[in-house]
Amino acid sequence: MIKRGYWDIDDILADEEPIMVQVTKTIKGAGFLNPESGELDLNEHTRFTIPLWLAENMATRELAKIELPKIFGESYLNILEADPRIISLKDRSNYFFEVATKLNDFLQDGKFITPLQKVFVARFVHLYNEITHNSDPKIIKKLTELERDIYEKGMKTTREFFDWRERKFDIIRSAQHVVNNAKRFKLK
Repeated sequence: MIKRGYWDIDDILADEEPIMVQVTKTIKGAGFLNPESGELDLNEHTRFTIPLWLAENMATRELAKIELPKIFGESYLNILEADPRIISLKDRSNYFFEVATKLNDFLQDGKFITPLQKVFVARFVHLYNEITHNSDPKIIKKLTELERDIYEKGMKTTREFFDWRERKFDIIRSAQHVVNNAKRFKLK
């Protein structure tokens, strides 16, 4: 998967994905993290939803255990593996693959990452075929942000390739500032 930077907006938005956690130790004064309970402390075995970045932080400190979201569960992965091209992953999460990559580091079994890699490759091949042959704009509705980025860059590259092949880039023109200077000097 793509490693993103600290200032990358897609990485920040992926970190905001809601994740279910279960507290492993009572945490004094942290009840505000679970506003539904109304208690001052987070008690052991409490389950609640928090953003991914906070879940990662709590899991690293062994304060909570991250639970695998249903969209990465075995039943959903079986559906995805059947035909990954037609499923709209955007309906599940705009940052489906990014969240999976981040969760893989914190979940011990990691059984879901290998099927997801196969799904990503199958969807990538489908995207490649769409870009090079069909270019159906309706496909964008089903794509995650990563896939949309790949699609848009692929379409741009394909257009540039066809322009190059048709020799549209071989035309030599004067730079705009040279043309502007020539006009200015002719006026005087």
